[in-house]
Parts: sequence; C-alpha cells; structure tokens
Amino acid sequence: MASVAFLDQGSNLAEKNKVFAAQFEIIELLDQWNTIRRIKDLSKLSQSDMPPSSNNIFQLKILWAFMNRNSYVFTYVLTSQDLCIETLGVIPKDMKGIEKTPFSAMCNNGYLTIKLN
Repeated sequence: MASVAFLDQGSNLAEKNKVFAAQFEIIELLDQWNTIRRIKDLSKLSQSDMPPSSNNIFQLKILWAFMNRNSYVFTYVLTSQDLCIETLGVIPKDMKGIEKTPFSAMCNNGYLTIKLN
C-alpha cells in the first residue's frame, strides 16, 4: 500500500512541475506576442504574422488565431480541465499582451484560451 501512495505522490509532483513549467512557457509565448506587437501594426496583422502552431511541454497543441481585426487569441491545450484551471491560476494577469477584460483568459475542457491585445 505504501508504494502505491508513494507512486501517486510522485505522479502528483510531476504534474505540479509541469504546471510550473507551463507557466514559464506561456510567459515566453506572451513575450513572442509582445515582440510581434512592437514590430507590426496590429491593424495590419494577419494569421501569417502569428507564430506557427506547435506542441507544448504536455506534447499537446499551442494554437495562435487571428480572430478579426485587432482580435487575437492563443490556446494552450492541457490534459484536463483541473490542470487548465491550476495553470490559469499561476499566469500573471497583469502581464503585457493579455487583454484586460473580465474574460480575457479562460479554461474550457482543458483548453486555456488567452485573448491578446
């Protein structure tokens, strides 16, 4: 019994470490966005100016989307809704590049979507 509890504890620790790493990965992605904003006029930005989709530390997708004029999002896919909510909780809400509206970042079925400005 003790070995099962030990393995569960190790598994939980591994997930916590991924949340911590995801926080820094998301901050790096927001830095990329802020670089794009400095270089290019947002009113002239198109999907081709966005970073390419790639995989995150969970080996799941990072998707960038051009919604419409001056509306952009990126989606960071996680393995569960609980992990998404935990990751969302450690992202600095006042970071440059995140839209400052009440629903600028949200989780839906493990998809962390952040509205960019």
